[in-house]
Amino acid sequence: MNRLHNPSANIASKNPAGSTTVDFRQPDDSTRIFAQPPQLSSHRSKWSGLHVEYFANHPAWTTVEHTMPIPTVSLVLTDDVQSRRLLDGQFQQECQRVGTVALFPAQITHKCEWNHPVNFMALSIEPSYLSNILKSEINAERIDLIPTFATQQDDLILAIGLALKAELETGGALGQLYVDSLTTTLCVHLLRHYATRSPQLPIHKGGLSRDRLRRTLDLIHTSLDQSLRLETLAAAVDLDMYYFSRLFRQSMGISPYQYVLQQRIEKAKSLLQDEALTITDIALECGFTDSSHLARQFRKAVGTSPGEYRQQMQ
Repeated sequence: MNRLHNPSANIASKNPAGSTTVDFRQPDDSTRIFAQPPQLSSHRSKWSGLHVEYFANHPAWTTVEHTMPIPTVSLVLTDDVQSRRLLDGQFQQECQRVGTVALFPAQITHKCEWNHPVNFMALSIEPSYLSNILKSEINAERIDLIPTFATQQDDLILAIGLALKAELETGGALGQLYVDSLTTTLCVHLLRHYATRSPQLPIHKGGLSRDRLRRTLDLIHTSLDQSLRLETLAAAVDLDMYYFSRLFRQSMGISPYQYVLQQRIEKAKSLLQDEALTITDIALECGFTDSSHLARQFRKAVGTSPGEYRQQMQ
C-alpha cells in the first residue's frame, strides 16, 4: 500500500483564520487547492443550480485548509484511496472506493490528503436551488446539511455523478431539463439522508389535476424550441420541483425530461416531411443544439437517422 503523500503534514491542525475560500462556481477556482485543473467542468455548459467538476488521475496531494461558500459533495471514482481528512475541526483516516462520498456544507473548514492518483468529482449545489426543491417544507423549519467524512459508498449519488459526467463528455447534449432532473434527485437524497432533520414528504397520488396537466402540456408544446427548465414548469402550476416531477410522472408515466424529448422527436418527424427544411433547421426548431444532437436522439428513439427517415417518407 502506498504511503500518504507528505505524511509529516500537520493535517489535524485547525486554522480557520488562514483558510482559503474556494468557489467552484468560478472557473479554475479549484486550482487554489488542487494540483491540476479539472478535465471536465460544467462552466462551459452553463448549468443552473449545480456546478460540476471532474478531476482525472489527480496525483497524491495535500490540500490547504479551505472553506466553500456553497454545499459541495465529493465523489470518488477510484478504488483503494487512503486519505486523511480534517473536517469541521474533526480528524479521520479514510479508505475510499468507487462511490465513496464526502459532504461539505457551506463555510465548513476542510483539508484532505490522499496517497495516490485518484479520479473524483465535485458537485456544488446552489443553496437557492436546494431550498426550492421542497420550498414549503424547508421554509417551515431550517434544515442544515451535516459535514460527512468519506467513509461510505452511496450508490445513488454515484449513479447521478456518472450521468452528469457523461453529460459533460457530450458537451451537455441532453440539456438543462435533464440536468435539472438529476439535480432534483440529488438534492432530495441529500435532504433525506445528509441533513440534521429529514423533511417529511407527504405522499401525493393521482398525478396532476386536469387543469395543471393541461397548462403544463401547453407550455411544453409551445416551448419545444427553447431550453426548458424544471423550475419553470413547476412554477407555472405553483408546485415545488420535487412534487411536480412526481405528479407529472404519475400522470404521464414518464418524467418531464422524457416527455419533452419524446415531443421533440415527434415534432422532428413531422417537420422532416417538409423537404425545404434542412436537418439543421429542424434540429433548432425542435430544441436540439445542432443536427448531430438531433441525429443521436432520433436514432435512439426511431432506429434510423433523420435523413434516412425522410427518405422513407418519400
